[in-house]
This record gives sequence, C-alpha cells and structure tokens, in this order.
Amino acid sequence: MEDHGVVYWDLAWLINFIIDFFLLWLTSSLLRSPCLYQRYMVAAAAGATGSLLFLWWQPLWWMAWLYKLLLSGVLVWIAFPHNRLRHGGVFYVSAWVIGGLMYAFVPIETGSTPWQFWLLLLLGALIAFGFLHLWRGSRERACWQAQLLVMLASGKTEIPALIDSGNGLRDPLTRSPVIVVERQAIAHLLPEGWPAEREEAALALPVRYIPFVSLGQSQGVMPGFRPSQAMVRIAQHPWKVCTDAWIGVTDQPLDPNKQYHALVPAVWTMET
Repeated sequence: MEDHGVVYWDLAWLINFIIDFFLLWLTSSLLRSPCLYQRYMVAAAAGATGSLLFLWWQPLWWMAWLYKLLLSGVLVWIAFPHNRLRHGGVFYVSAWVIGGLMYAFVPIETGSTPWQFWLLLLLGALIAFGFLHLWRGSRERACWQAQLLVMLASGKTEIPALIDSGNGLRDPLTRSPVIVVERQAIAHLLPEGWPAEREEAALALPVRYIPFVSLGQSQGVMPGFRPSQAMVRIAQHPWKVCTDAWIGVTDQPLDPNKQYHALVPAVWTMET
C-alpha cells in the first residue's frame, strides 16, 4: 500500500503539471501573447506542487475554493509578466471549460482509470484546438489590427495598420524592414512635391526608391524615407519601437474597406 501511495503522488503531480501547462499555453494562444515556455514550466511545476496538498488536507469547500483561486493567481503571476488581470480571466474561464468537459464525461464521484483520464485529456485538447481555430478565424482581422505612429520633423501621425506576416519587403541597401503606408494617410507630413516634383522636397526628406514585386506586375519601385521614429501598438499593449524601419509610400489603397492604411511587418511584434 505504501508503494501504491508513492506512485499515486508521482502520477498526481505529473497530471496536474500537464493540465496547468496546457491551460497556460491555451491562454497565451487565445490572447496571442508571446509563448514563454520556460515561465510556463515553472508556473505549472508550482501549481502541480501546490495541488499535492489536497492529498493530505481535506478542507471545507470554501477553503478549497479560496486556495485554488490563490494558487491559480500564483500560476498567472509567474507565467505572464504583462497584463496579468486579462490573462488571469482567460485562464480561469479555460480551466472551467476544460474541467466541465472532463466532469461531464466522467464525474468525479464515479472515479476514472488512468486510460480514461488520458483519453479525456486528449479529447479536451482536441476540443480546445477546435475552439481556438474557430475563435482565431472569426477574430483574425481584429487580432492583427494595430496602430502605427510615424514621427517626422514636420510632425507625427497615428495610422490604422495591419500586422502583415507576409510583408517581407526590405530596403536593398540596409536590409531593414519596410512599412508600407498609403500616401493619403501621411501626405500632410510630406514636403510639398515629394518625392520628385520639387528638388527642395527631396532635400527636406531624402527619398529612397525601394524595389518590390506585387501581383499583376513583375517589379516596381516605391518611394520611401527613413522616419525620425516609428512605433506600433496592438490593442492595449505597450508601444513598440520599429527599429531601423523605412516607410514605403504607395498611391494604391491597401484595404478596399478602408479599415487600415498601412502594412507593418510582423518582425517587431514578435519581439519580447
């Protein structure tokens, strides 16, 4: 009997670790946060260790609920360095949904064998992946919408933008990423006659012609310039500096629905 208890202790810790890690990963995926796997492992280990207390402690229901709430808060605090309140809310909802699904198939009172547990865990993972896929599909545009802040000596402007993971356009000389902006969205900051109509305009804001390839034409060039600074922000996240960015100016509308007027490469949004 004693050996059986040791095996159960190991299995209970492993099960809780896997579930906690999965819930943390699911939370970050739903919110499109950077996946910090090392932090998730530390948090999941802390949660699994804290859960072992219930093997020897049989508290009142409200004490157990309060302890689980505090333990989940510790997991969220360890795993997510930013926006902990938002991550905590999604984490709790995910835990309730997955826990409810598992309870619906095998209620706690009836018990379950190890193979039933792993089957239910796999089923819960498949359901979660399906939900995640549908949720992302319906919110794809909103999740990738951002605000672009462009600063020049003549002023600054904030432009609705789209994070474009397929935008691999780079300046051929510096190999720096290029942000594509509609001319009408930034025209009030450009010198009159820029880039070619007046020599004074080119002197005030030096122009760089950036080659590009687009659907319907083999190759073209886009006038561009180096801003004093460019920054991007997704939702309520902090502003991120677009280091070494170039701005390419296009006369073509980027979105027929006019919901965004700039395309920002994903390189800066992937930085942690």
